[in-house]
Amino acid sequence: MLSRRVRLDTSCALMAVVLLYCGGNFDEGTGLYHDDGNGFFVRFPAGWHESASTAGALITVTAPDERAQINMVVRELPQSVTFNQYVDQLISRWGSLGGRKVEEGEMLIGGVGGFWTVRGLSVAGRRFMAITYSVMNGPKVYSVICMTIEADFQEYRSVFEEVAGSLMFIS
Repeated sequence: MLSRRVRLDTSCALMAVVLLYCGGNFDEGTGLYHDDGNGFFVRFPAGWHESASTAGALITVTAPDERAQINMVVRELPQSVTFNQYVDQLISRWGSLGGRKVEEGEMLIGGVGGFWTVRGLSVAGRRFMAITYSVMNGPKVYSVICMTIEADFQEYRSVFEEVAGSLMFIS
């Protein structure tokens, strides 16, 4: 009887580990998103919910009022492209969609020097603002891409910066 209970306890413990590390990496209550495969974690605002991912995003989270969205994107940098060139290409892609660069700057992200760029964009007659924070760690570029309607951008900007600033790399 004891050996059956030990096996059952062991099975339950293993199931919990599998669900914790192989299941969803996002805890909506705390906002923590953990990705061992890409070697990072980031903290989204508590109470924001996971929504259908934007193309290429590992995860997309949306504000409870549905007025803002944050995407986490990780890309392997091609060997022939520098980090600065990659960021320039990212910005030019937005320009090809009718986006305009509003401002840009640098900041530490995960203890590493990174870039941020604010862009304005019109889609179907609606005006949006997006800020992208990008940093390189090893051969990968990590981008936190945040978007809201133009009228709400200043309200959410500090939230977006806090998320980008929470990005940390793990060994």
